[in-house]
Amino acid sequence: FHGSECIAPGIEGYGERLATVFAAGGLSRETIVIGNGFGGTACLAMALSHGDAFGKLVLSDVAAGFPPEGREAFEVMAGKVEAEGIGSVATISANRVFHAAYLAAHPEAIEERRQVLLGIKPEGFIAACRSLMSADLTPRLGEIRNPTLVVCGELDAATPPPLCKLIADRISGATYIELAGCGHCPPLEQPDAFIRAVADFVS
Repeated sequence: FHGSECIAPGIEGYGERLATVFAAGGLSRETIVIGNGFGGTACLAMALSHGDAFGKLVLSDVAAGFPPEGREAFEVMAGKVEAEGIGSVATISANRVFHAAYLAAHPEAIEERRQVLLGIKPEGFIAACRSLMSADLTPRLGEIRNPTLVVCGELDAATPPPLCKLIADRISGATYIELAGCGHCPPLEQPDAFIRAVADFVS
């Protein structure tokens, strides 16, 4: 989000924008694309339209689409930001990124999330929420041919293991790894475990 132009709602638009940005930097079959959360869903969209332009795909805590209760959560966040400003969703955001035990041990994480959010244009956050509300890439996952690794935190409440496992099941040859005691963002919460999980795959 930070410093980026806002994109109209629709996860395919994010995938196209990513492809444009990456192309300028020189995508190749040696390129490994890694995405976490919303970024991972955008990477899925890019793989569906530009998968032949890069190599391996690592998806950390990603959903190809959300059930009704997940879509409702994004609508709640979008509405709250429209009504009260971007900082108003800091606690909701922290509780989606981290699990209860982590937040109990790191209460400062909520304020850290608030500071991150305050650097984002509210309209960009709202568009991202509404893109995830409408995203439904599940029917096309079988089209992805990139070697794929799916990593998921056991305690992820935003994209729970069943949503992550679905992606691994639908992409031919994909591997699934679950990290015990971890929430939605392993690179932040358990960086060493995340690196171990992906090391062999990316090497």
